[in-house]
Amino acid sequence: MAERTSAEQDPVGARLAGRDDVLAEVLRTVQAKDVPVTLLSGAAGSGRTAVLAEVRDRCTAAGARVLEMRATEPDRSTPYGALYRLLSEVGELAPAAGEARGSVLALVAKLSAAPDPATSQPIAAQLAGALHAATRNMRPLVVLADDAQWLDDATAALLEPLVQRMNGNSFSIVLSARSDVDSGRGVAALRRLRAAGLVRTVTLRPLTRLHSARLIARTLQAKPDAEVVDMLHGAARGLPAALEAGIDAYRRAEALSIVDRHAYLVSHEERPALDDRHPLLAPVRDAGGQSWAVARAMSLLAPLGEQAPRLAGAAIGLDPETVRDALERLRERRVLIRSGRRWRFRVPMVGVALEAGLGPFERRNLAAAAVTAIWDGSAQAEDPAYLPDRLIDAGALVDPQRAGRELLETGGQRIFQDTANASRWLQAAADKLGDPASRAMALMGNAAACTSRSRLSETAENARDLLSRHAAELEPQMLQMSVLSYLSVIASISDHTALRRIAEAETPMPGGRAQQLVAQAFALGWQDQWVAGRRLLDENRELWAGAEPVLEDHVNTYRSGVALMQGDTTELFRFIEDPALWRGGDLPTQRLETVRYEVNMLLALGELQQATELMRRHELPPSQLSEIGRFIVEHSRGDWLHALDIARRYMAAPVHRVESVGWAMLHMGAAQVHTEGGMLARARHMTQRAGDGSFAYLFRFAEAQVSRALGEHEDADALLREAVRISEETGFAVGTELLWAEVALRAELREDHVEAQEALARLEKMAARLGTGRAELALRLTEARMHGDLAAADAAVALARERGQRYEQIITFSGVAKAGFHTAKLLPEAYELAGELGSLLQRSRLRRAMREHGVPVPDRTTATRENERLLAVLVTEGLTNRQLATVLGATEKSVEGRLTRMFARIGYRSRVELAAAMVTGEYPG
Repeated sequence: MAERTSAEQDPVGARLAGRDDVLAEVLRTVQAKDVPVTLLSGAAGSGRTAVLAEVRDRCTAAGARVLEMRATEPDRSTPYGALYRLLSEVGELAPAAGEARGSVLALVAKLSAAPDPATSQPIAAQLAGALHAATRNMRPLVVLADDAQWLDDATAALLEPLVQRMNGNSFSIVLSARSDVDSGRGVAALRRLRAAGLVRTVTLRPLTRLHSARLIARTLQAKPDAEVVDMLHGAARGLPAALEAGIDAYRRAEALSIVDRHAYLVSHEERPALDDRHPLLAPVRDAGGQSWAVARAMSLLAPLGEQAPRLAGAAIGLDPETVRDALERLRERRVLIRSGRRWRFRVPMVGVALEAGLGPFERRNLAAAAVTAIWDGSAQAEDPAYLPDRLIDAGALVDPQRAGRELLETGGQRIFQDTANASRWLQAAADKLGDPASRAMALMGNAAACTSRSRLSETAENARDLLSRHAAELEPQMLQMSVLSYLSVIASISDHTALRRIAEAETPMPGGRAQQLVAQAFALGWQDQWVAGRRLLDENRELWAGAEPVLEDHVNTYRSGVALMQGDTTELFRFIEDPALWRGGDLPTQRLETVRYEVNMLLALGELQQATELMRRHELPPSQLSEIGRFIVEHSRGDWLHALDIARRYMAAPVHRVESVGWAMLHMGAAQVHTEGGMLARARHMTQRAGDGSFAYLFRFAEAQVSRALGEHEDADALLREAVRISEETGFAVGTELLWAEVALRAELREDHVEAQEALARLEKMAARLGTGRAELALRLTEARMHGDLAAADAAVALARERGQRYEQIITFSGVAKAGFHTAKLLPEAYELAGELGSLLQRSRLRRAMREHGVPVPDRTTATRENERLLAVLVTEGLTNRQLATVLGATEKSVEGRLTRMFARIGYRSRVELAAAMVTGEYPG
């Protein structure tokens, strides 16, 4: 079996998502030969062409000859034009039929010149006989006619006598026709044939949400988030073409972000647009130029209900009767639906595309008409976002001060419920308002909204504007928070020049000397010079000690945070034990910030119990933590699926707020989850996408675990050495307790006892400095494994149970058991815990360890299923057979046998198909 290193797109599979039953019914009808005509009916964009293409491929593979023809609208006025094109293929398909084909083509040309060939039954009968003779040696023959609604009346009149003559002669016709277009004389012919039992109609229904999700997954080669599915499925109303158009439009608008083979919606400014000639817009174009203009106007005005047609006509210069006629044509073509006195687009994606295609002048005029109607009370919109959006679109065509006030009010009210819209409205308010206080409010609100949407370049612009022009309007606490937020944001967007200028006091910050000093320290920190920033604060203590309380609290979070990064937790625990040391504790907002800081630092240290207790004491729910904090909580608790979802959503944003050690812990933890689940390529990518910087030693450590799983032990050891080097160069030590434990154990396995003892000594020293349970556990487990120390083993097991973190317990119990202690008890317990976490790789390793130690493996059926799923995951990750053998602890020959059995059971023909099924969730294991 060919080995593949990556998944490829399956465009046919994507187009046919949700159409398996329809395809099967068409093929059954064609193959049974009892009903010669199949009518495949569906709206524009329902997937008729994709089904016909698959029918062609299947029939050809089965040995039938297939003639294809696609009618176009001009064919309606050309007698036998489409038929002539179809017959032109006969010679290529069956050269022996060339002479007969020539005779038929000559007859077609002659008959097409008759006064009205469509009404002459003798002509139709004569032509049907000629076609029967010309195709005598081509059977079994399948004729596929796409967009048959455009067939001319003469060709349609030929259908009935042709079917009657060819019936029972291994001949089938599959017609595909749009359900929203009158098919002329063909309708009557089909009706008579249906009455005679010679036609079977197969209707393409809208896709279900599940089938839409699969189509999206196959197209993107990524599992879509529920929000993505809801948005695209709703906009497409289950039409495959509309769904594909929506996917394409949203991707081009950069509204979709794919992270770790998962797709998420992200904030975007560009409107999802389609070209005017896109097939999805064909029913609008077919309705004529006036209907096209009315449809474009209605794309913006339809939410205004019964007043929309009047306003549309006035805006585009059409009288009411003309507008009514245009709307009726659009209704007949199922573009628009009338519900009571309101109009709406049957497929919302059509309205979205038309609205996105409006030109600037056209949009301003329509929006101004809408705003004027709402302001004078003659129209109203149910959607609260409609008016503020139109206020922005209308620009200078409406009163700017009134527009600015309304945008500020609405944006402020919706900043937490509808952040994306609130951001646009507040920015527009700031652009329109002249009052400094109001403008400052708009800028602050928009900065907060942009930050929550990860639109950090805009946050930086708002904060810069706010600090340079409106610092006088800000309270001291708000000023300090604005300065620090600005620094964090420009660090996130890598504006190193701005950071350097602030750090060197070339760009002064408002708020006095103390504020300037703090800004310099934070600017140094965000340039990975945290230690230099702390030194600056320590050397100028007289400037900030006893200063404004919130400012001093910011200094203390900086100083204790840097100390923690260096492995000294003294300051952090001092503040946790005595909350009164925080001088801004009387201010609710500041107290919340300091508690969140303490919780985040405890989580980074692995102290989940302490963090949880602190949250309980201060009534801080997990929802109020940062995304990184919530990730670490769920990861530590063992809810890895939820943790990964949080991590992916965080990474999906184009730019992230920099959160120093938390950033490293999130990427390291996500990589660990992937490694344990067998997703080794994704784990390695996760560590590499995190980049370098002060905490790169944690990423090297995580990558070493991937290399170890693949049997690349020399590479893994080199990565550990690199991690040690980076840690020592930066002076950062948080998390190195795990690093030193791994270095010690690997050196002991290589029988390098000197290096092992040196690493153990470093671990012991680090555990004493940190004073955390995680460091103590790493020390005791390493002592037990290196020295066969029963007391250390028992201490490690007891501490792991007390801490209650499942992954720690798995590693501790399995490590102690493999060292020869309490094997019969601890291996099954670790095995059960690994099952709760969904750790396929750990479960596989533990099964091997249990067999080696004579411990029974429970539930062989589950074990077999897990082994196959792990194999499928590893194959999807692109592993070679040799790598598979290494990871699974088997021979290459055994792996080949497993692969053969797996592919035979699940029915996929290649690794590519398997990878696609894993992405879409269709894998049966």
